[in-house]
Amino acid sequence: MKKISMICLAAGLACAATAVAKPPLQLAEKGIYVGAQRIAPAKIVNGKIVPGEWQDYDGGISTRADKAMFYAFDAYEGYASSGYPNLANGGQGSAKGDTRVPNDFTCGLGTSRWYFGASFIAPLAVEDVQSNDCFDMGGNAVDGLDFAWYWGGGTCVIGFFTSDDDGTCASSDPLANTYYSGVLVSFGSLPTGGYYYTNVEGLNSDNGIFVQQPAPGGSYLIALTFDGSTLNTNPGTQMMLWGTGDAGGTPFRSGTQGPD
Repeated sequence: MKKISMICLAAGLACAATAVAKPPLQLAEKGIYVGAQRIAPAKIVNGKIVPGEWQDYDGGISTRADKAMFYAFDAYEGYASSGYPNLANGGQGSAKGDTRVPNDFTCGLGTSRWYFGASFIAPLAVEDVQSNDCFDMGGNAVDGLDFAWYWGGGTCVIGFFTSDDDGTCASSDPLANTYYSGVLVSFGSLPTGGYYYTNVEGLNSDNGIFVQQPAPGGSYLIALTFDGSTLNTNPGTQMMLWGTGDAGGTPFRSGTQGPD
């Protein structure tokens, strides 16, 4: 069966564009769930994010339990008490309507999400895609996103874009890469200083916004903005980072880590 959809997690990001030196990593408190209000297709043209037509987001969940769905990258649970998320519902992941939450392996003392503190600023971040599912060369629709971020305050619009180019941080401007059409997700105004997370479902299947899955060796970019194009440079604005599996602990936690 052709894979018609996927869930791609934007949480453990490889590098960030910022003018502020990195302070020490800190383990975050528990996150706050926020739901998307509106979504729109978007393109990056000459280094600028250009929004398309906005539409209300009604919580589309048609592929949450779709057998044709697979997880390209996963570090969220379908149920607060469940184990490895892909084992839920007969291997399909969380069921329709279930909120997926960042994995919590610290017995209520925090989460597995890290950040660089409330003064750090990194409104752009990129992540390498080292490999995909077996025999999968990309090109399928990204139908769902789960991600977590720390917000510096104001109206919150987050952009997600993919590329078949790698996510090397050698460029001073990550927006100069070659990206496919992506999606903007609007959450309205969020209080300053919060660690937030969300689930966005049915991008292609329910809302007709096609975001192309990158090929192995590609990357994706996340932009934390006020309005879809203006980057939020308020202190604290950054993506949350995910502690990866090969650091010890739960053997089913996906991901690897290295010196970069």
